[in-house]
Amino acid sequence: MAKTILVVEDSSDISRLLEHILRQEGYQTVVADDGPAGWEAFQQLQPDLVILDVNLPGLNGLELCQKIKQASSIPVILLTVQAETEAVRRGLRAGADAYLAKPFEIAQLLAAVEHALRPRIRPLRKGGEGGAEGPGRG
Repeated sequence: MAKTILVVEDSSDISRLLEHILRQEGYQTVVADDGPAGWEAFQQLQPDLVILDVNLPGLNGLELCQKIKQASSIPVILLTVQAETEAVRRGLRAGADAYLAKPFEIAQLLAAVEHALRPRIRPLRKGGEGGAEGPGRG
């Protein structure tokens, strides 16, 4: 079953572009155009990933990111024109799993999406068995 990605972006040009790119990659995509609509869609859908613009009307992306992270462990990617170091720090402190500046490279966006959707590391079982799997670990 295709992973569902919620895109919350007030620019219709950017949201259409994101929707097109993500659907070409096999993701089911739902778009909301402001913060309150994004929160409502999030609650109804429980998507696998959320991509948020920071400057959203009604409820900004940082506030929406915090609400999502308080309610779930669903990954969030912030996508914004604010590329200054302090803006990135604010985004990551709000709980974002990744922070991409506009304009973005499609390959960079897809890499962030793939990274955010990767299965998470399992916690260690009693006795120290289990845990991270990777080269030389499993």
